[in-house]
Amino acid sequence: MPGWDREAFARVIEQVRPFVFKLARQYAKRSGGVPVEDLVQTGLLAAVKSVPCFKTAAGVKFVSYVGVAARRAIHENPSDASAYAR
Repeated sequence: MPGWDREAFARVIEQVRPFVFKLARQYAKRSGGVPVEDLVQTGLLAAVKSVPCFKTAAGVKFVSYVGVAARRAIHENPSDASAYAR
């Protein structure tokens, strides 16, 4: 990320990782068949993309902000075969 300290960025992602794992495991239990690893990668990618957009002045906790982005990405995961089944 341009203008970001790599070390600080890595620390932020490491702090969010357990939360994304929890979301992915919960969704994997309900979806049945979608590998947890795919869901974790999707959630972490959403977290990475949401870091530069976060505004501290908005009064929202960072985990809440990233959680919404990760949860949305996990639920809209294109590898979820059940979304395409008829």
